[in-house]
Amino acid sequence: MYIAVDSFSGCSPAAVAGPFIGLLWLVVDGGGFAEFVAVTLLAAVTALWLSAIGGSDPS
Repeated sequence: MYIAVDSFSGCSPAAVAGPFIGLLWLVVDGGGFAEFVAVTLLAAVTALWLSAIGGSDPS
């Protein structure tokens, strides 16, 4: 299975928000490192999913 590298370039800015959301959650909830990693991954995957179902049409 071949996946073009260009197909991920449009989604990467959305995944950048993941660590910031993880840090915000860490401050609000006061969890540990495992919770930070879990929230960061969940936020990044959710951002990628939303950009994928939104499509690439900006209008």
